Amino acid sequence: MRYSKPPLSIPDQLQQLRDRGLVVQSEQVALNALSLIGYYRLSAYWLFFEEPPAAGETRSHRFKPGSGFDQVIELYNKDRLIGCW
Repeated sequence: MRYSKPPLSIPDQLQQLRDRGLVVQSEQVALNALSLIGYYRLSAYWLFFEEPPAAGETRSHRFKPGSGFDQVIELYNKDRLIGCW
């Protein structure tokens, strides 16, 4: 299978999230999280912070105002801790 989209570097991934409206409180924390956890694993958690999709779309890829990367990490960490029980 050939993919038409080139991969993004981790700094470019972070910029894409910012461009979509995600507030990044600490760039270093966000870069570390994207590097260690991964963009696609975290995407399941920032889904809760995305605007609802328009009719016929599956996702909007735009964040609700005030949504922050720290909130995504907090949700990820809570899920990770609950999964240990």
